[in-house]
Amino acid sequence: MSKVRSFDPTVDTLNLGGVDVTGYSDSKFTLTPNNSRSTVTEGIDGDISVNVDSRFAGTLTVNLMQNSSMCARIDAWIYSVKTTGIAFFPVTIQSLSSNAQLNTIGWIQDQADFSVEQETGTRSFVIGVADSRLLPIGDASQAIQAYDAITSIF
Repeated sequence: MSKVRSFDPTVDTLNLGGVDVTGYSDSKFTLTPNNSRSTVTEGIDGDISVNVDSRFAGTLTVNLMQNSSMCARIDAWIYSVKTTGIAFFPVTIQSLSSNAQLNTIGWIQDQADFSVEQETGTRSFVIGVADSRLLPIGDASQAIQAYDAITSIF
């Protein structure tokens, strides 16, 4: 029997540099790996080799309403990197709706465009992340159990 589940994006949180992000537009954030987790090489005789990619960096696009106080904070971080030399900060995602979490280090990769229009605009900042792999909330034991289940096949 299939399970009925709910999704509530208001309970999912993002913390950048110890600050809980607020003031989102209609889409909070998107986590995107830079590389595929694996690639496939197929030989002329049909042999297949799966190439595991050990590069886990990615990007986190954070979508904020233009008048969000978080925009001013991120703009100040961008400005301060030149004088402080501190470009890195902790990045934490807690997605209760999806039972997923991320704990990594990030940096501001792309400053958001700025425009003045009739309606409140969206500013989308791109945060580089050192590790884009999500883990189940709680501890890593669920990931280890999944690994054990897969390796038992072989």
